[in-house]
Amino acid sequence: MSDEEKDIKPEKKLITIKAMAMSDQSVIVFQTKPTNTFKKLMEAYAKRLNLDLESLRFHFDGVRVNKQNTPDEIGMTDGDVLEVNVHQDGGGPSQWAN
Repeated sequence: MSDEEKDIKPEKKLITIKAMAMSDQSVIVFQTKPTNTFKKLMEAYAKRLNLDLESLRFHFDGVRVNKQNTPDEIGMTDGDVLEVNVHQDGGGPSQWAN
């Protein structure tokens, strides 16, 4: 192997993931490696919107996405959308409050 071949490093492939707030359809675009967990992406999303991470729910194709999942694990590819909802407790009929 020549010195020139040793200096060539494999390209680190990044994919683009669009995190879309389901409340207003606003989108924040992230780039990550398909093998990275969603932890940093989720934390960055919450920080950018000044929200508590624990109040957010992330879904892809109707399936809940957790911090330890990776895009590869759940079948995400470049340009896919991660749906984001703010978790709410309650929501029952008003007569329940009495």
